[in-house]
Amino acid sequence: MEAIPCSRIFWLCNACRSEKLASISLDAGVSVGVHVWTLTPAQRPGPSSALSSGSVSNVLASEVNSSQDGSKRSELWYEIIHSIGQTFNSVEHVRNELTKFAMARGFDYIFVKNDLTRVTVKCKVAKCNWYFHAIRVGGGPHFQIKQLDNVHTCGGGLSTQRHPRASKKWIALYIGLKISRKTYLGIMELACPIIKHGGEKSMHAYRELLGDERCSFDSLRWYKDAIECSNPNSIVDLEVSNEGRFKRFFVCFYACKIGFENGCRCLLFLDGTFLKDKYKGVLLAATALNGENELFPLAYGVCDVENESNWEWFLYCLRRAVSPTRRITFISDRCKGLLQAILEIFPESYNAYCLRHLKANFSKHVAGNCHGKTTQKLLSLFDQAAYAYRAEEHEVAMRTMGAIFPEAKK
Repeated sequence: MEAIPCSRIFWLCNACRSEKLASISLDAGVSVGVHVWTLTPAQRPGPSSALSSGSVSNVLASEVNSSQDGSKRSELWYEIIHSIGQTFNSVEHVRNELTKFAMARGFDYIFVKNDLTRVTVKCKVAKCNWYFHAIRVGGGPHFQIKQLDNVHTCGGGLSTQRHPRASKKWIALYIGLKISRKTYLGIMELACPIIKHGGEKSMHAYRELLGDERCSFDSLRWYKDAIECSNPNSIVDLEVSNEGRFKRFFVCFYACKIGFENGCRCLLFLDGTFLKDKYKGVLLAATALNGENELFPLAYGVCDVENESNWEWFLYCLRRAVSPTRRITFISDRCKGLLQAILEIFPESYNAYCLRHLKANFSKHVAGNCHGKTTQKLLSLFDQAAYAYRAEEHEVAMRTMGAIFPEAKK
């Protein structure tokens, strides 16, 4: 079977999801967890059919495509119902406009009549005069306002910021249309009136549309099988605890392995970074440089913390991805236990420290013991020593540094 590039794996996993959903549990009755992987908009699953179908989605579509921000949209909704004779495309359109109008104006209403031929509502406050009545026009789907008293004698205020008309279904529909039509969706673009009034319901909408992070852990074994099926000879390792809970996960695509062996120097950068989603954790990565000095990802792993045990596990997995005939130079920070793990698992390799991390630590140490000009001079000598092409140039920079601040050489 021909190897499939790693850039297509996420699309393939999403496409096969519905067919393999029944076989993804790790243990009967036990859920495992993994972080939600980020997909591009073309790969991202669209809104559920129950939410995206119907005429209401067509009514909302034009607003979703609008470039107006939340505050401008709220102002637009403020006058969305305005006069007798105003027409609507359908009964769903009437109900949707009433919802937006009530959220923008800050009041609630109750239905007096609500069927396929008429929609009559009044303010929820019993003594308020606000009243709306629309009926179906002729035999078509259109509705028209016949009676409207658009003044609230009650003041029209709600005692809570969570609007009762911002239902889970309505918010899920609105957000779903935005997500499906935007190439990139920033969080501020969703800070519109429905989020202000929706509260926890907006989070329900996200879970319904994009999936719950807790449930995504159940897909991890399926994802492992999908990688091994679609990209044979890839290295995938999944570890779970005795209780069936997620422990750590390693991936090295075969395409990346071949690319590293045939197009990259014998140089690997090792580092970890914190994951900032709900369940936290650490992402460990091994990254190379290609012939254009561009970053080339070789392997990654997800675990709970960055410690000696997890680095040993990561390097043992990485050992399977690297040809035993290549002597690799590993570049890393001074993570506790990492250097010792490299010496044990790759005894024939070399190790160097990342210059950026070294300089940051050096600058912090020097700044606490020297004044400004001396610190700048020492940092300049540090760069000269680091980037020297000849051993003599390196030694000159180090001697000068030691003469200015003896502790710096150490």
